[in-house]
Amino acid sequence: MNEGSRDNLLDRLFLRRPLLIVIVLVGAQMGILALASPTRSQAALTAAGLGVVLILLGLLIARMRREHLRLEERIEQRTADLERANAILRGEVDMRRSVESSLRFEATHDSLTGLQNRQSIQCVIKEWLLDKSPFALLFIDVDDFKIINDTLGHDAGDAMLNHIASMLQDLTNDRALDARAGRLGGDEFILVARPCDTRAALALADQLQESLSEPLEIGDRKISVTLSIGVCATDSGRAGAETMLQHADLAMYRAKQNGKASSAAFDPRMQQDLTRRVLIENTLADPDALKDGLSAVFQPILNLRQGGVHAVEALARWRIEGLGDVSPAEFVPIADQIRRTPELDARILEVSCEAWRAWGEPELQLHVNLSHRSLARDDFADRALGILETSEVPCERIVFEIRERSFFDEESRTKVLENIQALREQGIRIGLDDFGTGYSSLSVLHELPIDLLKIDQKYLTNLDGRRDYIAVIEAIIRLARNLDLAIVAEGVNSAENLASMLDLECDFVQGFYFCKGAAADDIPRIIDRLASLTGRDAA
Repeated sequence: MNEGSRDNLLDRLFLRRPLLIVIVLVGAQMGILALASPTRSQAALTAAGLGVVLILLGLLIARMRREHLRLEERIEQRTADLERANAILRGEVDMRRSVESSLRFEATHDSLTGLQNRQSIQCVIKEWLLDKSPFALLFIDVDDFKIINDTLGHDAGDAMLNHIASMLQDLTNDRALDARAGRLGGDEFILVARPCDTRAALALADQLQESLSEPLEIGDRKISVTLSIGVCATDSGRAGAETMLQHADLAMYRAKQNGKASSAAFDPRMQQDLTRRVLIENTLADPDALKDGLSAVFQPILNLRQGGVHAVEALARWRIEGLGDVSPAEFVPIADQIRRTPELDARILEVSCEAWRAWGEPELQLHVNLSHRSLARDDFADRALGILETSEVPCERIVFEIRERSFFDEESRTKVLENIQALREQGIRIGLDDFGTGYSSLSVLHELPIDLLKIDQKYLTNLDGRRDYIAVIEAIIRLARNLDLAIVAEGVNSAENLASMLDLECDFVQGFYFCKGAAADDIPRIIDRLASLTGRDAA
C-alpha cells in the first residue's frame, strides 16, 4: 500500500465512526466465539488472537481519531488567533499609514485653509525651475485685513481667508492651467501657474480681483475685500525660488503703494527701492538722525463761521542724508512696521510746540497726528504732557488727531482709552482723522471719547458731480452736530469745494486752496493773509 492509499484509509477510519465500531464488534465477536469453542483448536485460538488484535486496533484507531480531532481544534484555534493577529496588524498598519499621511499633509499644508504652505510651495518652484518651463508667481495680500480682523473678529477674518483660499483652489482645478495655491502666513497667499508669462499672470490677477468685485457675506455683514497682487514671471529672468518670492513680494508692495486693489509686475528698479527702504529703516533706528532730519510744515485750518485761521496742522517732513527729502507717505508706514512711530510722534510734537511758541498766537490751536503705536504705549500720556510742559504750551491749545483703528484694536484698546482719558483730563482735545474710511464708525461713534471729526479728503477730491458724496458729507455734518462734535473738511482744493462746504455749513476747512503746507517761519504771514476771509468772502 502506497503512502497516499494509507493516508486515505486513515482518513476514512478517522472520519467514519460506524466503521470503527464494526471493527471493534467483529474483533469482540471473534474472540467470544473462539473462547466459547469446546475444542479450542489452533484455529480458534488464532481467531481469538485476531479478535483481540482487532479490538486493540479499534481502540488505537479511536485514540488516534481523538488526537486527530484535538489537533484539528488546535490548528483551527491557532488559525483563528493568527487571523485576529493579522487583522490587528492590518489595522495598526492602516492607522500608521493614516497618521503618516496626516503628518505629511500637516507638514506641507496650511492648517486653516488646507492650501500648501511656504515650504511646500518653494519645493514646487524649485521643481519647475529645473523643468525650464515658463511659469509665474502671484504674491497676494489682502488689503486692510488687520482692520477687518480687529473690528469684526478673528472668526470673520478666518472666514474671509478661507473664501480667498477657495477661489485660489478653483483656479488649480482649471484643466487649461497647471497651478498650485499656497498660504504663506497671515493674509498672504501665493499662486504658482504654468505655462504663464508676465502678461498672462497679470490677466490672472485681474481675474482674481474680479472674483471679489461683490461684497462677501460674513455672518450678518457684507464686507468689501480687495487684493494687492505682485507678479514675478520667468520671462523676466530666472532666479532661485526664494529670490522669485522676494521679487513677487516687492511687486505686491508696489501694488499697495499704487492705491491697493491693484496688481504690479516685478521690475529690477524695485530692487533699488528695496535698497532705499533699508536706508530709511536704518536712519529711523538712529536717534540722532531722527532728531536732526525730522521737521514739520504747517497747514492752516480756517473757521468758516467766524473767519480767519482757527488752527494749524503739523505735517511731518524728513530730509535723509543720501536720499534728500522723503515724503511721510513713504517713511511713516516704514516707521510703523519697525515700531518707530512713537519716536516720530514725540519729535514732531516737540518741533510743533517750539513753532507755536515762536508764533505768539495764544489762541491758535495746534493739531498733531498720533500713531496707534504711540497711544498704545504705557508711558505715552506722561511723555506727551512732559513735552507740553517743557515747551510751555497750554494743553487747551492741543488737538491730537488719531485714526479709527486705534479704537478697534482689541489687544491695545484698554491702554489707548486710558491714555486718551489722561490727555482729555488735562484739556487736550481728540480728533478722529479720515472719518468715513473705516468699518464701524457710525455704529459706535457716540461711544468714542472724541471732540472733533475730520471728513476724509477723498470725498472732497471727488466731489464734482457726485451727489452721493455730497449726501454723505451732509449726513456726517448732521451727525456731528447731534453729537456736539466740531467738524473739519479736509481736501478743500478749489473754490468749488469751498462753496460746497459753505452751503453744507461745515465748521472748519483746510486744503491746498489756502495753503499746501508752509514752513514755521511763514505761518504768521499766512495767518495775516487769511485773517480777512470770513464766510462767503473766502470763496
